[in-house]
Amino acid sequence: MKKIILILLILIILLLTSCTLFEKEKIYEPQIIWEYVLEHTMFQTSPSYYDGKVYVLTGKHFITLDALTGEELWSLQYSTSDSGLLSSMYPEIDVKRNTAYFSAGSRLYAVDLENEEFKYITDLNPLIITRGNSLIFRDGYSWENAITLYKDELYLPRDFSGTVVVCDPETGEVKRFYDLSEIGGSTAYLVRPELNMSSIRLTFEDDIMYVPTHYYVYALDINKQPEHSLKSINYDEVYLWRVSRESMLNIKGPLHLAHSQTLIVGDYVYLNSGTGGGRTYKLDKRTGELIWEKRGSDQTGMIYFNGKVIGGSYQSYEAKPSHKGLRALDAHTGEELWRSDFRASSGGMPVLYNGKIYSASEGIWYCVDAQTGKSLWSLTGSGYSRSKKTAVNEKDDILYFTFGGLNKVIAIKPE
Repeated sequence: MKKIILILLILIILLLTSCTLFEKEKIYEPQIIWEYVLEHTMFQTSPSYYDGKVYVLTGKHFITLDALTGEELWSLQYSTSDSGLLSSMYPEIDVKRNTAYFSAGSRLYAVDLENEEFKYITDLNPLIITRGNSLIFRDGYSWENAITLYKDELYLPRDFSGTVVVCDPETGEVKRFYDLSEIGGSTAYLVRPELNMSSIRLTFEDDIMYVPTHYYVYALDINKQPEHSLKSINYDEVYLWRVSRESMLNIKGPLHLAHSQTLIVGDYVYLNSGTGGGRTYKLDKRTGELIWEKRGSDQTGMIYFNGKVIGGSYQSYEAKPSHKGLRALDAHTGEELWRSDFRASSGGMPVLYNGKIYSASEGIWYCVDAQTGKSLWSLTGSGYSRSKKTAVNEKDDILYFTFGGLNKVIAIKPE
């Protein structure tokens, strides 16, 4: 009888232990708060959050949603002649003016969020660029780029023209523009693919503007503003440095930075480039000098967490087996610390929130532990998802992103 009781006690202890272990290993499934179906969606649209509302572009409409319910509150239609693919990735919010900015085709739009109307619409074409004693008319478009508000000025990268346009946020007037094509006298992206600036985001620190393009990454001093009657600022008058794949590694070919963004940590610049033979680079932010490079990256933004730089990874078909995911490198040495199984969306920007990384990929939206890289949960949807940005509502602990072939905005409770 005592043996039976002892065996029963052992079984009970084992059962309780297994239940406890199961609870520890239980993977959380996020709570979907609401979904909003978009019509006429752009390829890479992403939401922005501000003051209880979510703002998103469709390629034809600027839409405002209630952040807690997903109910459409109001919308504005912009020119249907402006292709959805030529629109901003997401609206840039100006808290000071209660205004949202976006570009579509050749136009800059400012939306008065209080009065629910356009504040102004500025046609940016054509730009007039000085080239010695000659004048060049330069058309350009905003191909899925992000407008950046920095020190009360709007910065717009423009594909096809090799320029960054600076506008007054109050009036939309063009104040000046940076002519990156001056490096070779190019006239258009179709002629010079190195000027491809599609899907880029600018980074600013200490009045230095970092610009990634298809072939180069630039560091430009925005305080160097020579007076030109036509407002054109040539590259060689304001640059700190410019580097290319050839100058760093003596390897010809593009850097594939057109879908990337620089990450500034301390005295260094980090960036992910390319697919297949892509690399992660660490540069001295003052000189552009290469500190180290590691193969196997993908074209994504990067984040910094506890001494690690984290971004997309990619090993091409040459690797057996091939791999697409996220990876963390030691920010000091470049040593790989962990690698995840989920692919980071090309051109996407992983977001760090409460020690976890959230990012969209090809039909999957996932969450991994930023310290260990462990996969915590994922959502699977239909279609190809390249959401560029995850919007964060810290007050209500809600995340917003586009998903399911980019025809939905989804709000979730992450934990």
